[in-house]
Amino acid sequence: MWMFILLLFFAQNYDQPCVNCHKDLLQAKYQHEVAEECDSCHVETKKHTFEPFTDESLLETCLTCHDDKELKHPPDGGLCTDCHNPHASSNDRLLVEPVPELCWGCHEQSQAVVSVHPPYEDGECTQCHDPHGTDTKPNLVQSLPNLCFECHDDIQEKVEQENPHPPAEESCTDCHSPHASNFERLLKYYMVRTFYANYTLLKYDLCFQCHDRDDVFGEGSEFVLPDGKNLHAVHVKRQKGRTCLVCHDVHGSHQSFMLRGMIPFGPYWYIPLRLSQDNEKKTCQPACHQKVTFGRGQ
Repeated sequence: MWMFILLLFFAQNYDQPCVNCHKDLLQAKYQHEVAEECDSCHVETKKHTFEPFTDESLLETCLTCHDDKELKHPPDGGLCTDCHNPHASSNDRLLVEPVPELCWGCHEQSQAVVSVHPPYEDGECTQCHDPHGTDTKPNLVQSLPNLCFECHDDIQEKVEQENPHPPAEESCTDCHSPHASNFERLLKYYMVRTFYANYTLLKYDLCFQCHDRDDVFGEGSEFVLPDGKNLHAVHVKRQKGRTCLVCHDVHGSHQSFMLRGMIPFGPYWYIPLRLSQDNEKKTCQPACHQKVTFGRGQ
């Protein structure tokens, strides 16, 4: 009886002697489909002795089957086995760890807590990034802002109007952190979002990253009356100042200077805002006061 069992064992493993010692390599849920054929990847140099892989030969072996992958990630000589188990794994796609824990092995996890991008919060790194690499840094599946527009089509409509905000047209990450932020709406810097606010520099920190304060509030601004009075200062630099978002849409508008067509005032009331231009002469006519003509061409 024992002789029969031994003969049966050797008969089953005669063509695959590796499993006699390495049977634990194929115990996980997901198996590499060629792992049972050891010589598909390994080259036998002597009986039951296989040539060890070099970094170059390992990559070359993987690309024998996976020739559709143009590998750019991981950089600096990273190997396929940094992320994938070549034999079997308890994770889909033979990953050595599940995503996003696998990504955090190299990429520092954000500690920001005020606002978190849902794909990042859900651990869906591959929704925005290609794990094998692309020509769009940092390995994005599409260039910006088109990638963002896949989910934020309402923002796309504003950016595609006649007067888009240049940062929104070029790269959303100029203003927003793509993963998480310590400010609302994933903003990189603080930006007051209320209708009224007592003026301080910090409340407009985001805008002043690009817009010089002297240009906004100084005599060189286009938003001035004939006597030189700056209308930005009139509206904003006061105890109960009107904030930037009252009149401007930060993504884009059909009017010049990204002016809103309707100003939200309370949950149900909107104030129309109309701007007309005659060369450098401009006339603003909101519903909150009589029309005002301003600009350098008066």
